[in-house]
Amino acid sequence: MGLGAQLITFTASSLIRSADMNANMNALNNSTAFNGGVPLMAFDSGKLLSDGSGNIQIQGGNLGKSAAGDMLQVFSNLLGLKATTAIIFSIGGSSTTPAVPVVEINSTGIQMLSGGLQLAKGSLSRISYFSGIASGTFNHGLGVIPSMCFPINTSGGNGWYGANSFTPTTVYILGANAFTAFCAAF
Repeated sequence: MGLGAQLITFTASSLIRSADMNANMNALNNSTAFNGGVPLMAFDSGKLLSDGSGNIQIQGGNLGKSAAGDMLQVFSNLLGLKATTAIIFSIGGSSTTPAVPVVEINSTGIQMLSGGLQLAKGSLSRISYFSGIASGTFNHGLGVIPSMCFPINTSGGNGWYGANSFTPTTVYILGANAFTAFCAAF
């Protein structure tokens, strides 16, 4: 195990001088490097383990910033992430470049911050819905040209519906009654 300190070696049946012990303690106290592998380190009655390969295992307990468990709770078969406002998953980044946030989970739900939902075949990047009455141009709220828009009759009566003239902000709905339209971009 490399402690980054030069130590005096003691052998059995040899005199150990207090000056040598003090020199070893000072060398350990002033050591600035730990450069050796340790087969296994266990802390906190074996609940926090290091396997010597850079892996840390939490066998049960909590990890926190201000209090135990305010960030991570580990149980026998459950991992709980906690945050006061949001949990953000990011990709990339370095010590000089911030990571790119891709997903945020907060009290309003799951938000895709960049990219979109990648399905096994195809993708779905944006969805929106809106309501209206009769034919006209309506804001769809996608921010891009819709790939599809389905108006659905909500008045309970008979009526036909259609959608055309897609733009990044509006769509023209053809209809005779109240409707809710579902728009999506792929």
